[in-house]
Amino acid sequence: MELKAQRGTRDILPNEASCFEFLERTARKIFAAYDYGEIRTPIFEATDLFVRGIGASTDIVSKEMYSFADRKGRSLTLRPEGTAPVVRAVIEHNLLKSNQAVKLFYIGPMFRYERPQYGRQRQFTQFGVEFFGVAEPTADAEVISLSNHFLKGIGFQNVTTTINTIGCETCRPKYNVALKGFLRQRQQKLCADCQHRAEVNPLRVFDCKQMDCKAELMHAPDMSDFMCKDCEHHFSTLVNFLRDFQVNVTVSRNLVRGFDYYTRTVFETSLSGLGAQDAVLGGGRYDNLIEELGGPPTPAVGVSFGIERIIVAMQKQHIAVPAEQDVMVFILAIDEEALALAGRLADLARHNTVRTRFDGILRSLKSGLRAADKAGAQHVVIIGKHELDQQQVIVKCLQSGKQQTMTIKECEAFLQGSAK
Repeated sequence: MELKAQRGTRDILPNEASCFEFLERTARKIFAAYDYGEIRTPIFEATDLFVRGIGASTDIVSKEMYSFADRKGRSLTLRPEGTAPVVRAVIEHNLLKSNQAVKLFYIGPMFRYERPQYGRQRQFTQFGVEFFGVAEPTADAEVISLSNHFLKGIGFQNVTTTINTIGCETCRPKYNVALKGFLRQRQQKLCADCQHRAEVNPLRVFDCKQMDCKAELMHAPDMSDFMCKDCEHHFSTLVNFLRDFQVNVTVSRNLVRGFDYYTRTVFETSLSGLGAQDAVLGGGRYDNLIEELGGPPTPAVGVSFGIERIIVAMQKQHIAVPAEQDVMVFILAIDEEALALAGRLADLARHNTVRTRFDGILRSLKSGLRAADKAGAQHVVIIGKHELDQQQVIVKCLQSGKQQTMTIKECEAFLQGSAK
């Protein structure tokens, strides 16, 4: 039986891992600038957390979760998204006990059982930020600004974020009644999923990707006609803040998100080259989720980034990852007697954070220089029996072609300082 990675999963090899590392490094730098602290939650949680948090009627909960029973019969689920676990941790560890805002970010794998596509896997990586404790639209604006800052920091130009408001518990019920009436009149023209959504959570019909459904929804009631004054003020203030922050923003009254916990603000950013489902990040406000999961009433807003999809967009737009630091030194042993000294010099260089290539393989001078050049090394330290007898080594600069003979002590000093 041939063993392979499971469908919807894949191995990240060194050449692509450098891209992940670049994105993670960029994210950490930007998240720190906005004063977010890292949180790491387990990759599996009680299934009920996601059923209650995301919503039992959502596609993720009803179709896409990896759930299993443990040895005691408890239902556990590999996390399909990051917000619910972070909220659970915030409640469990009483992080909201002060009146100060709590700002957290996470990085890690998520799991959803869906049809694998280019840039969409069953195991995928998400970055996300969560901002707790501030109800004002300044928090929404900060999270959206941070999202744009991150994408521009990677190298994307002309980033546009689409936003909408889906109302609150005061005005959304009135809109839902109007929308349900509209959908019932067109029930037979909707797909089976939308017929179900129309009854349990009518707003989610706008998340349908079927073109026939999209066409029917073009004349649906507009949320802005039902919005309460608080939601209207929140949204208009947010738009003004974003323009002050020089965020390129458009308003789409049909934008919704696939989770039930969102209230008021929802947003997403799309990048070209990803096909019909081209969003690489999305988020919104979820002012009721903390209380629904057992915590104190707490306003909150967050965003998550799909890293694999960002990488695909980078490839499509020819955004290169900055080259890794060059190999500074290649240690070449051309006789067996030289291996011990070569290993000791490599260890010394590495302890002084000099990027060093030494693999313990004996090579001829010609093949060794060729290997050093292929590795991108700047210097080659050459050690053979003759050099050992003289207590010397040869150091060759590959760029200039010049070489010099050094004593072992001189070489040690070179590896501790000059090679950097």
